[in-house]
Amino acid sequence: MPPGEVAAFLAAQRAARFKLLKVKVDAAVGLDLLREVARVLPGHPLLVDGNEAWADADGLLQFIEQSRAVPGLQMALLEQPLPAACAADYRYLRPRAGVPLLADESVTDTADFEEIARQFHGVNVKLMKAGGFRRGIELLRRTRAHGLRPMLGCMVETSLGIAAALQISALADVHDLDGILIIKDEPFGLAYEADGALMLA
Repeated sequence: MPPGEVAAFLAAQRAARFKLLKVKVDAAVGLDLLREVARVLPGHPLLVDGNEAWADADGLLQFIEQSRAVPGLQMALLEQPLPAACAADYRYLRPRAGVPLLADESVTDTADFEEIARQFHGVNVKLMKAGGFRRGIELLRRTRAHGLRPMLGCMVETSLGIAAALQISALADVHDLDGILIIKDEPFGLAYEADGALMLA
């Protein structure tokens, strides 16, 4: 989304009702996008999703430093800003970023959680990506067992998937289960959002 469209979008979506907003950014206009969000909603906690957009630790650290100078910007979490292959960069970043780093693409079926803990502060677990309840619960528990902060996320999903995720939401500290809000004429009606909170129907 171009930064110039942010204010109208946030107003139309009544975004202030959510306790934590997720903002997807890239290296090109990410700072301008965050600056505009902070202008419209100063002090609102943001989960910033880098989507592997930065190439190296130095470029990312420069972005983080610049973001600290933005009035009203509260970056609560930073999700997967570098490619998963940049393990050495993540190990370098972890003690220097000044903001908790969340793993997403870096967590695969064969993930070494001891190594993940050297690179990140938390892990985004998606039930649909994990393949079901058993694996999803296992990943959330392994995350916490390694001293990492568990987050329960989603993709664009109907309430069938979101309602399933809500069943295990107590295992996570952070919840990003907004996939249902993107779907027009959602067919199942198993979950709904009210005043920024998700409810089972």
